[in-house]
Amino acid sequence: MSDVKIKAYKYSELSENAQHVVECKQDDWAYDYVVEIDGKDVTKIEYFSDWSKDVQSDFCDEEGYLFNKYGEMINHLIEEEE
Repeated sequence: MSDVKIKAYKYSELSENAQHVVECKQDDWAYDYVVEIDGKDVTKIEYFSDWSKDVQSDFCDEEGYLFNKYGEMINHLIEEEE
């Protein structure tokens, strides 16, 4: 087995084009939450691209997402040493 070094970027470090790639891929999933309106619970749905850049960046940081310079997630390539 060979060890390979790759550069990993946080969302906030990506170019605008690479951030757009992340947005498009993350928009495959909807994020729902419940709010109360007029005494009734209403489910709201948002997508990653609906959020501000700061919220997007915070979300990716909290989830530990890392990307290559093109905006493709690379977490699956990382192996922790035993």
